[in-house]
Amino acid sequence: MIAHLTKRLAMVFFVFLSTTFLTFLMLELTPGDTAEIIIKKVFVGTLEYVPSIEEKEYVKDVFELRDPAYIAYVKWLLRAIRGDLGTSYVTGRSVLYEISIRLPYTTLLAVLSISIAFVISLLLGMLSALKGSWVDRMTSLYSSLFIAMPSFCLALVLIIIFSVNLRILPIIGFVGIESLLMPTIALSLPISAVLTQVVRASFVEEMEKEYVRTAISKGLKENEIFRKHILKNSMIPVVTLTGLQFANLMGGVVIVETIFSWPGIGKLLVDSVDYRDIPVIQGCVTFITLIFAITNLLVDLSYKILDPRVKM
Repeated sequence: MIAHLTKRLAMVFFVFLSTTFLTFLMLELTPGDTAEIIIKKVFVGTLEYVPSIEEKEYVKDVFELRDPAYIAYVKWLLRAIRGDLGTSYVTGRSVLYEISIRLPYTTLLAVLSISIAFVISLLLGMLSALKGSWVDRMTSLYSSLFIAMPSFCLALVLIIIFSVNLRILPIIGFVGIESLLMPTIALSLPISAVLTQVVRASFVEEMEKEYVRTAISKGLKENEIFRKHILKNSMIPVVTLTGLQFANLMGGVVIVETIFSWPGIGKLLVDSVDYRDIPVIQGCVTFITLIFAITNLLVDLSYKILDPRVKM
């Protein structure tokens, strides 16, 4: 167990290093002069302005933009290990502070979305386990529809229906609980479609196993069989896949937050790319990468808890 945990932690660290270095490399290869973009968008506020050579040299000195990517990365990594992710070029505030004030919004959206997706998939999956029923056919249609529809497409459809045509929900920002509805639906329905198929397949597989027929022949009540055996064993793949979907959800959050101008980490990342705010970009990528890697680690460890037969 300890050896397995050590390997998984080493993998988390490797993913962290590779992702953050590739981010630095891509920023280095991105067309355009970073110093010029900062002057135009941050200091002047117009793309029409033509900065002088002296201004660009000054910005490069202030923000340490002269170093090659690998040197800049090593400097950043050494600071990051000490808990210092740098300072935003735009606001002048700590990157950790910028992330911390947006983290509650992203957490609320992500947790609410995955919870709704889990409940929907559990209900539909159990009902559709009766193969050939009308519920099974409708659930298959539901899953096929929303698996094929990315979150950002669903978000645009929801905006057109509820904000543009019906005008009953706000399009952008956070103005109250109603602002949560469309982003949550856009994120939760595609995930629930995937989980529903897994729940259904898992329940069908368990109900067809020999121990279920044996329990029925011994006179055990169906509710007892379902609660003590079928439900418990069926939830193992469902719970683990839910954890993986939560990790993947972080990618969808970036796009959906941008569409709805939701004040979370995804929106912060997109805005930072626009302003070439390298410390904030790197901080957001670091946070999302660690969430993804740690969630996968917890999912892997949950196998042992859910099924003691699994050896690590």
